[in-house]
Amino acid sequence: MIKLNDENIDVVCASLNILIQGIKKYSTFVAGQEFEKTKLVFIDLILRMYPNIRAIHGLLIDYKEYKNTGNLLPAGLIVRCCLEDVLQMAYFLIFEENPEIMESEINISSSKSIGKNFRDYIKKIPEYWICPQSEKEQLTCELNKRYLELQKRCPFYFNPTTCNIKKTKEFRRECANVMKYFDNGIGKILEGDNVKFIYELLERKDKEFSYVYMLYKYFCLFEHYTYFSRKAPSLNDSSFLQLILSLEYIQRGGY
Repeated sequence: MIKLNDENIDVVCASLNILIQGIKKYSTFVAGQEFEKTKLVFIDLILRMYPNIRAIHGLLIDYKEYKNTGNLLPAGLIVRCCLEDVLQMAYFLIFEENPEIMESEINISSSKSIGKNFRDYIKKIPEYWICPQSEKEQLTCELNKRYLELQKRCPFYFNPTTCNIKKTKEFRRECANVMKYFDNGIGKILEGDNVKFIYELLERKDKEFSYVYMLYKYFCLFEHYTYFSRKAPSLNDSSFLQLILSLEYIQRGGY
């Protein structure tokens, strides 16, 4: 068992600092260069770990210096965000030999931020919810123009017949060799696209990184609130060990 003490926190922080400096050097290396879409996705996923890892480092230092036990709870939640990025990277790398499928899966992931259709799209716009009812019609017209511009700029997200966002299986149907990865066992294309689906596919292709899902779901200082999590800030040695395991996988997968 790894004890939650100052010495071990120092070891973890030193390890995190190596990762922070490594990502910082990497960001300097890629600055100003031009990359194709798929490479940019991996660069983005790596670079967005920089502020998260720095935040975890700072929270651990706060815990050590001020004995503020509550600070390890947000550290665990930030770790969970990092683990999801590691899962995403490992998932995309499954398709390294099929760049067309990789780009399609990137588009599937990106399309979720748009919504299924225009009505779903405007629900994802913050100003729509705070807009007075008397101004909602005008705002809806403006958002519709923005949505039409998006259709022209990124037609690969949209079904040309319905003008709605393509369904997952529609994205996959357009790719050659798709059954190599998405055969459901009876000759039909798998339609899943959530984190659990990513885990199940990783489990078949890369068992080592499929374990990241277990850390993401169960060991990052709580997935959801429960009555029993009310004592979460009072961390024990067991939860510190879980934090260490999670960070180890981030270091192995994120850099």
